Amino acid sequence: DMTRLLFAAVICIVPWCSNALGLAVQPGRKPVVVSIHIPDGSNPSPGAQVVVEVVADITREADKKGIHWHIYPREQQHKGVETATRITGKSESDSIVVGEIDWPKTSIVRNVAGEFQQVYEGRTVFKVPVQIADDAMPGEYKLDIAILYQTCASLCLPPTTENFEAVIEVKGNSPQPADITDQTDIRRQ
Repeated sequence: DMTRLLFAAVICIVPWCSNALGLAVQPGRKPVVVSIHIPDGSNPSPGAQVVVEVVADITREADKKGIHWHIYPREQQHKGVETATRITGKSESDSIVVGEIDWPKTSIVRNVAGEFQQVYEGRTVFKVPVQIADDAMPGEYKLDIAILYQTCASLCLPPTTENFEAVIEVKGNSPQPADITDQTDIRRQ
């Protein structure tokens, strides 16, 4: 009967029938792998800024219909019905303040309806600036980062939220002694 057919169609959507719908990627591989990264050389002290990178590695493989996988930009740049990418960062400590995210440049694709949309494809890096308070004590500070995104090709997968914890180790403020061989750079106020 019709109810059973509709129920079977709903169950079939994800993940059991993904190959039949043309959504296949290499077995065991997700179309998007998200990670966080604090660039090498980050040795923050009080008053410094650290940039935490949220990296979305979007496969360059196409689905069975030849459409490349992508995710969507933030709400201000996305006009479609798909879920816009959202990144949030928070710390329980007042010594760590998350700034405005630096959103990367988008690509343009034509969607199934023939309309042009802004998307992210390939390796995409979102930069999350984190300001360390001037009076922060040395130690480890935890930063919770969440990214919500929707992966699409010829069809869309359900929206996904991934949560990460970054640990920022704040070093003590140790003033560097002036180089006494080069007195021209020392200025008094």
